[in-house]
Amino acid sequence: MWYMKVLLVDAPYVRVYGPLSGVFSKHPCQGLMSISAVLKAAGHDVRVIDPETQGLTDEDVLGLIRGFQPSIVGVSAMTSNILLAYEVVRLSKRADNRILTLIGGYHASALPERTLMECRELDAVCVGEGEYAMLELAGGKAPADVAGLVWRAGDAVMRTVERPLIGDIDSLPMPDFDCLPLDQYHPHLHKAKDGKWTTIITSRGCPYKCYYCASRIVNKGRFRAHSVNRVMDMIYALKERGFTYLRVFDDEFTVDRKRVLDVCDRLVEEKVGIIWDCNSRVNVVDRELLARMKAAGCILVFYGCESGNQGVLDKICKQITVEQIVEAFKATSESGMEANGSWILGNVWDTKETIEDTIRLAKRLVPYSTQHYFNFALPSPGTRFWDIAVEEGRACYDWSKYTLQNEPIYVPKSMTREELMHLMARAHKEVFYSPRFMLNRALRMRSFGELKANVKGLYTLTKAMATWGGAGK
Repeated sequence: MWYMKVLLVDAPYVRVYGPLSGVFSKHPCQGLMSISAVLKAAGHDVRVIDPETQGLTDEDVLGLIRGFQPSIVGVSAMTSNILLAYEVVRLSKRADNRILTLIGGYHASALPERTLMECRELDAVCVGEGEYAMLELAGGKAPADVAGLVWRAGDAVMRTVERPLIGDIDSLPMPDFDCLPLDQYHPHLHKAKDGKWTTIITSRGCPYKCYYCASRIVNKGRFRAHSVNRVMDMIYALKERGFTYLRVFDDEFTVDRKRVLDVCDRLVEEKVGIIWDCNSRVNVVDRELLARMKAAGCILVFYGCESGNQGVLDKICKQITVEQIVEAFKATSESGMEANGSWILGNVWDTKETIEDTIRLAKRLVPYSTQHYFNFALPSPGTRFWDIAVEEGRACYDWSKYTLQNEPIYVPKSMTREELMHLMARAHKEVFYSPRFMLNRALRMRSFGELKANVKGLYTLTKAMATWGGAGK
């Protein structure tokens, strides 16, 4: 039987959150788990590693490659860790120059030619979904014959035809839940609970067109969901492995309302007994849906709010209103679940006044919320935001600066860098240090471990605020 040795690597992630890296989650790479399952189903010998989570040094990785002797090394990366992905590629070629090296993910899919130019040891970029491209390569096809690749042919860079999206994602085998040490991953510090935590993906893509989102690069604006039966199979598989808290890591879990209700009904009827949280949108939830989610074990809903100014919301194509934000947070809180929100400071159309609107709205939501994430606007390659930055001549090609919580790499023309950083410090101070917010957090704590996690998070936040301009300014 023909088989090939394939090593899949999740590029180290440590720099992504800058000074707040100690409080943010580290989750397993679902894409590699799916690719591993497809390759193993075809009889290939596959190993998957996450050097950061597994505590592997460069020398450890080099030794592992030399010992395993793979024919292919595939690396998953985002913009923020693409430089670390290059290091994995270089280690692979150092171990054996005959290894076929590939990088996949949103960043490489958006800038495949540049990615190949920046890393001379890289042989190919997988554009879009990677399962069947990797399967064909492992089956012995040359890169020139595999759809969805941009590859190096001597000094030339060649591109094959576009690979269509997988129409029925239920046709894929179950993710390889055993290829990574799932129990070594952790949620955001403020979400620390007793029991084991991991992530699950029940759908791919999102039909919305937010100007800062990179999902369109791979998913082309399409939403494809697993059936209710497949979702339940995955949940049971994880429960059998001892996991009691699942983070539903879909781009947007609640797009298909009926599917969500059906999943919730099954969780209740079968008394599965897990807790979970998910991403949603303020314009698609209602009190009935939230009540059913709560009854099925959902404890937290994360909403992408992004701005408290309606004009900015319209320009970034959020397709939501300020009133919907307020109602969603209120309804979520009154249903007995936690409501978390994310905010972007420094959008193209932001001014000091619009950011003040955002801070005011976040403060208004404090009675109904337990966590907020304030992020500097990040023009990721492949997004409309990136296109605007390129047109303005202000795109940043220093990938080491692409962290969500460090310093801004894009500043609106209406303000200075220092003003934007000061507003970031103010946003955190006025929300996180308000008595009502602290009381909400305290009332949610159920163990000494949760108290310890929250104290550590507050300490880390205080240090980060100093880098943005000081908590006292």
